[in-house]
Amino acid sequence: MRLLATLYILLISSSLSALEQADRQAIQEIIQGYTDSWNQHACKGFADGFADDADFVNIFGMHFKGKAEIEKRHIQIMQNFLKDSTLEILNTQLREAQPGVVIALVRWRCQGFRNPRADMSKPGETREGIFTQVFIHPGSKWEITASQNTLIPN
Repeated sequence: MRLLATLYILLISSSLSALEQADRQAIQEIIQGYTDSWNQHACKGFADGFADDADFVNIFGMHFKGKAEIEKRHIQIMQNFLKDSTLEILNTQLREAQPGVVIALVRWRCQGFRNPRADMSKPGETREGIFTQVFIHPGSKWEITASQNTLIPN
């Protein structure tokens, strides 16, 4: 009897903390939003899905603090060395760490990738990377509170 009670409690608690389809969809929409913003080559709206006090570490280890700086820095790179690039999301893995906290691993491919000091007369290359993002649900919506971007070596 005790075993059945334990199994029942585990079953109930795991179903209560399972990430709902609506939550998955909301998170996917945020990811699609920054991807669309990137591919419009202006990055306006890139940070719409980020918390006001979010942290973002880019592939070069630079730390951007807050939604406004995250957007400003992405607008700058789209005006310079990544202006002709396109971003494609290859796959996304979501794991609910606890209710209201989701870890997302977002694998991406960027065509037209250049380093900041690259010769702009030469075509960019295709590179892949992965975001590790922490999504939180502090109230009425999901938002990214932390994002670490890592370039995968060729």
